[in-house]
Amino acid sequence: MEGDRVVLGVFVGDEPLPIRREFSVVDHLARGKPITFEHPADSRYPGPSPSALTDGLLGSSDHRDGLSQGWWENDLVATIDLGELRVIEGIIASFLNNLRAWIAPPEEIVVEFSTDGEHWRSSDPPAGITRLYLNGEDVTPDTETHWRVRVAEEARFIRITARQAQLPEDHPGAGHAAWLFADEIVVR
Repeated sequence: MEGDRVVLGVFVGDEPLPIRREFSVVDHLARGKPITFEHPADSRYPGPSPSALTDGLLGSSDHRDGLSQGWWENDLVATIDLGELRVIEGIIASFLNNLRAWIAPPEEIVVEFSTDGEHWRSSDPPAGITRLYLNGEDVTPDTETHWRVRVAEEARFIRITARQAQLPEDHPGAGHAAWLFADEIVVR
């Protein structure tokens, strides 16, 4: 998911302060398109706006960067309206992993497509969904994971359900729901 880099600096008058933030911007079919949620993001981690998952800004692996959205005790169920029928070749959904902060990637992803927003069909075949890790195959703290869906679908609407994970047995919060943090949903 390569994209353009944007660097923001803070100035007082003409003097720069030693504060700098870098962002990657990626263009894709869903960038700037409306997105709705079955359950909104938790009020503690709403991201920069309700449309943060389709704004084109790629966050970091740090959930405190303000670019991702967090869900607690709810699955992420998001519907994107592309505005018109489009041929969709693939989707990459990005999630954070930081078990020290009780954040885990989803247990499962379900992707559905619709031409009218009422009648839905699942990606075919479901085996077209793969889980990728930015840092190789190891899931380590502060790893961003991506779920890639390769499809050949024509649709106006895309619905993504990310099922929230439970914290593992060796975690102090074992048996409780993990936070689910999502970044960008890239549609190609």
